[in-house]
Amino acid sequence: MKEMLVKTFGIVGLVGQLKSGQINRDAEMQRSFVWGNKEQTDLIDSVFQALTTYIPPLIGAETEVEVEVKGKIEKVIDLLDGKQRSTTLERFLNDEIKLGHNIRPVVIENEDETVETYIVAGKKWSELPDKAKQVFKNCKIQMVYFKDMTQTERELQFIKLQGGKKLSNAEVNKVRIGSTVREFIYRQLATDLWTNKFINISANREVKFEAMQQVLMVMSNQFDLSGKSLQDFSEDSAMISEETMAQVESITEYLNEVVKLIKKSSLPIELQKLEESEATAKLEPKELKKYLRAIDYLKKVNVPIIYNTAHKAILNDVSAKDFSKFVSKFFENVSGKYKSKTEKGSAEASKVKERIELLNKDFMSEFKIVAKVAEVKVVEVQEVEPVIEQEGIIEEQWEQPQQTENLESTITVTPESFSENQEEQPEQTINDEQEQDQEFQEETQAILNIVNNVA
Repeated sequence: MKEMLVKTFGIVGLVGQLKSGQINRDAEMQRSFVWGNKEQTDLIDSVFQALTTYIPPLIGAETEVEVEVKGKIEKVIDLLDGKQRSTTLERFLNDEIKLGHNIRPVVIENEDETVETYIVAGKKWSELPDKAKQVFKNCKIQMVYFKDMTQTERELQFIKLQGGKKLSNAEVNKVRIGSTVREFIYRQLATDLWTNKFINISANREVKFEAMQQVLMVMSNQFDLSGKSLQDFSEDSAMISEETMAQVESITEYLNEVVKLIKKSSLPIELQKLEESEATAKLEPKELKKYLRAIDYLKKVNVPIIYNTAHKAILNDVSAKDFSKFVSKFFENVSGKYKSKTEKGSAEASKVKERIELLNKDFMSEFKIVAKVAEVKVVEVQEVEPVIEQEGIIEEQWEQPQQTENLESTITVTPESFSENQEEQPEQTINDEQEQDQEFQEETQAILNIVNNVA
C-alpha cells in the first residue's frame, strides 16, 4: 500500500497553493469544472457551518514535478479528488459566485454569549460583513495525498474516487487512454486549428478530446466511432502507432492552412490580399461577427472524414489552397446521400465508411487521381514429381526447404496445450482485478483512518 500523508490548510492557504502551482487541479485526467450555482452554494454553506458539517478531504498524489514556492523547492501534488470543491472556494474568494438562496444564515456566538446572525444569500464575497468573512477563512480543509504513485496508479485511483456528479463516458475514456496518447491529443487541441472558433465543435474540452480520438480511430482504420468502440479503443491505446500520430500531426498543420484560406475567401475581395489582422480591422461589426463564426460543416461528424481525405491530399501534393476550394464546394453543395449518413446512427462503421468513400470519390474525381492497383506478381509454378505408391502409403514428393542455420528450437503446440493456455488467462485476469480491488479498499480505509485520527 502506498504511503499517505495529510496536510491541513486554511482556505486562503489552500487557494494560495493552487495559484502557486504547488497543488495542480488540472492534471490531464481531470474533467472540466462542472458544478452549478446550487452545488457551489451548498459547499460554501458547509464551510460557514463547519462546526456541524463534515467536509470531505481533498485527495492527491505527489508527482516528480517541482515548483519553487517562497524560495523553497516543493513537489507538485496532482488533485485526484477535489477539483470542484477547490475551484469553488477560489472562485468565491475571487468574487465570482453569487450565493444562492439555499444557503443558511451565518450564526456567530460571541464570548459574552451574545449571538449575531448574518444573511448571506444572494451576496458575493465582497458584500459579506467582515465577521462572516472571518468565519469562512477560519475553516480548515484537509488533503490526504499518496507518495510514489505511478501514472497508471494515479489514473486508476482517480476513476475510483469520483463521486458527486458521475464521470461521463468521454471523461472516463480520457483517463483510460493513457498518458502518451492523451498528451498527443492535447498537443493537437492546442494548435491554431482547434483553438480558434472556426471548428464547429463545442468548446467543452471533453467533446473536443473525443473528436480528436475519433480522428485517431479513423486514421487507424477503425471506423466504428460509437461509445463502446471509443471505450475499447481507449483501453487499448497502445495500438495507435507513432506513424499514425505523426500523420495526424501533419494533417492538423495542413488543415490549419486550409481553414485559414476558407475564412480568407469569405472576406470582400479587396481585403483578401491583406494580413488577417489588418483585414478584420477594416470589417464592420456585423461583417466581423460573420467572419468569426464557425465554419458550419466543420462539425464533429465530419472532422474525422475530412482528416482522412486531407491525408490523401497531402500524399498527392494537393495544395492547401486547392483543397480548401474542394472541401468548401463539397460541403456547401453536399449530396443528400452524404447528408443521410450524418443523421441518426452516424457513428456506425458502415455510415462512417460511406461518408469517407463519398468524399474520397469526389476528391479523386476533382483532382483526376487514379486509384493505385496493387501489383500482381506472376509466380512460375514448378511441376510436382509423380505420386509414388508404396506398401499402401501414398506420398507426394516435394522439395524440402533448406534448414535454417540458426534455428535454436522447435515449439510444438497441440490442441490440448493451446486449450489449457486459453483457460488459464481469465483466471489470472480475475486474480489481478481482485488484488486491485483489495488494494483500493485498503487504501480507502487507510484514508478514512488518517482523517479520523487527524479530526
